Amino acid sequence: MKISNNQVTTILKMYQRTSLEKREKVGREEEKERLDRLSLSSSAVEINKYTNRYGDVPVMREKLVTELKQKIQSGSYQVLGIDVAEKMLNREMVDLLIDQGEKRV
Repeated sequence: MKISNNQVTTILKMYQRTSLEKREKVGREEEKERLDRLSLSSSAVEINKYTNRYGDVPVMREKLVTELKQKIQSGSYQVLGIDVAEKMLNREMVDLLIDQGEKRV
């Protein structure tokens, strides 16, 4: 059997093409393995849920702000000392609980 130059060239081209296809396939598989992945903890998922839920709440309640402005301008806005003291104590309790929680983490 006689093998011509054309046959050898054709076989070499087929081999090169097959080899190149295999290398490209391996390269794509390696690239898939190298892709970064993100996995959130259950705490992060919960925080994200609440952030999204409360992100839609307006920062200032316009109706309340308008009413307070009108009361202040008319001089009818009065603050009771007991209310101020209660808010201060509540804020202090919240700050204390937050500090204790941060120390645990």
